[in-house]
Amino acid sequence: MPNPDIPIDDKANPNPDEMDHQVFISYSRKDSEAVRPICGILNELNVKYWIDIDGIYSGDNYKEIIGHAIKETDLVLFVSSVNSNSSKNVTKEIGLADKYGKTIIPVRLDNSPYNPKIDYDLNSIDCIDISGGNPEMYEKLRKTVRARLVISCSSTKK
Repeated sequence: MPNPDIPIDDKANPNPDEMDHQVFISYSRKDSEAVRPICGILNELNVKYWIDIDGIYSGDNYKEIIGHAIKETDLVLFVSSVNSNSSKNVTKEIGLADKYGKTIIPVRLDNSPYNPKIDYDLNSIDCIDISGGNPEMYEKLRKTVRARLVISCSSTKK
């Protein structure tokens, strides 16, 4: 299992003026502690990611910033939980990622069903279940992210 003490924002990039991230993390802030190992994996892989940790600054249009962050990313990690599946904003993020044709990787924190508004978008996608803390699932996440980013980079260079 990755080190849960790695700062969640080591490679995070919530700055709307610097959209150079490769991964967008869609999650509920209620699951912040459970997301730390995922961020740890991305940090270990030296992958830049976008995650809304503290919220968007006052005066900023959060819909525009998040929409742009999703549009500019290569990969979306959907951290699926009872909290994220009941979040209207997470549902909108996944819907937008699907609209933009982004690869979405569901990462399950629990066995809660997907929100009905995104179930159709996600039900045929293989998920990574880290609910039990199984080190093999964290390794699967590591390998999947690495492989997907290689595929994404090679397809954009053509």
